[in-house]
Amino acid sequence: MTSTNTKSWPLVVNTRVLATPLALLCVLFAVVVLFGYGAGMENLYRPIADGPATHPLTATTILLLGVGVLSAEHANRITQTLFITALAFAFCLLAVNIFDIINHTQQANLLTPFYKVVDAEGAIGKSNKMGINTSITLLFVAFSLVFQHIHFPTIAQLLSFLGIAVPTVSFTGYAYGLDNFYGQMSLISATLGFVLGAATLARNAHNNPIRSILSPYFGGKLARFQVLIGYAFPALIGYLMLRFVTSIDGLAVGLLIVIMSWFIILMVSISAMFQTAAEQRTQRLMRQLEQQAETDPLTQLPNRRRFVEFLTHELNRLNRHQRNDLCVLMLDIDHFKNVNDTAGHDVGDRVLVSLGALLRSSVRKVDLVARIGGEEFVVVLPDTNFNGAHRVATHLLDYVQRMEVPGWTDSHGGITTSIGIAVAHKQSSIESLLAEADSCLYQAKKNGRNRIEPQAELDRPTAPTT
Repeated sequence: MTSTNTKSWPLVVNTRVLATPLALLCVLFAVVVLFGYGAGMENLYRPIADGPATHPLTATTILLLGVGVLSAEHANRITQTLFITALAFAFCLLAVNIFDIINHTQQANLLTPFYKVVDAEGAIGKSNKMGINTSITLLFVAFSLVFQHIHFPTIAQLLSFLGIAVPTVSFTGYAYGLDNFYGQMSLISATLGFVLGAATLARNAHNNPIRSILSPYFGGKLARFQVLIGYAFPALIGYLMLRFVTSIDGLAVGLLIVIMSWFIILMVSISAMFQTAAEQRTQRLMRQLEQQAETDPLTQLPNRRRFVEFLTHELNRLNRHQRNDLCVLMLDIDHFKNVNDTAGHDVGDRVLVSLGALLRSSVRKVDLVARIGGEEFVVVLPDTNFNGAHRVATHLLDYVQRMEVPGWTDSHGGITTSIGIAVAHKQSSIESLLAEADSCLYQAKKNGRNRIEPQAELDRPTAPTT
């Protein structure tokens, strides 16, 4: 299963975007080839004079598969019908052509557009057939689209790789002058087959193993370099051997180069897949460790470290905007030692957990509730002035008194808390703000507990505190 964040990797995004233009390119050139037959322009379907031509059946099948790739990008009923129809016709043409090759029949002639042109060229000895290499290439691409559609991405990518591999054999033949390597596969057919296979891979780039090769992690970068070297270096060596060593068998060298290159690419892809998976697991573990380092293990609230980071950020923001709308509440459970001594530390822990959950559910999502000591909690209230903070503190006093903790409140009565309020100013630091909040909390304890105590220089609200 692919996580959302892997789909947002830059290379994955850019590669998936390529699927549509690549498919459109195949459709366009297939139409150009068919137009060449209709207009009598041989160079549009036979790029090399007296070389193999792109058969009309090949162009038609590429056209259908290109439409299949394009329609597969959308999920509405019309495009899905178009996708199924295009693939059905493509499979039909391929099946008939492969049947003819195996059984030496000519049933495909009945389905071939511009067959008279093909027949006339065959009569004068020109190569114009949909050979087995072309059929296999397009068959792999067609099956790749099917497996993508039924959500088997790894099999789909393997089929796309195989579909691309056959044209690379033809490219090697054209590059090294080895007729046996490209046979009846024209350069246009090889190129369009390669591009079509690349389009199916691009559309499926957010899944492994392509996703691993495109990953932003070290494994992906290494894999991309290895793929480039793994193909380019053997190809260069083979060219040099054929160019300067006249006694060597060109066919054997070409075959060796192709096998070596694709073996390296396959090994690199598998290596990248496992390495990327390992790196992602490491990233997840690091995020978990970072979260644990900032979380109180008992209450699952942010701890002092996270509190300091959050308050530092808010103080910096406050100073940038030159506003006095940041308050800190410091809370302490009244007579908490009595809870532990009377009912035991298990019940004491239960009280702390319940209070933490109550505080978190009683403030806004933008506020921070943290446990910074044994029974000491803080609430940071961004964009809140003193009056707003006092209202929050008043509600919290009431909520805590009404809080039920099995094992304590049902036998010993309610729990109360004392709250100190500190208001940040332009020159406030974390230390000064905490010291002020702590001083107010101490004063609330001294004045009888279960009450709110603001900074000394602030006017007390007219409404009585609890």
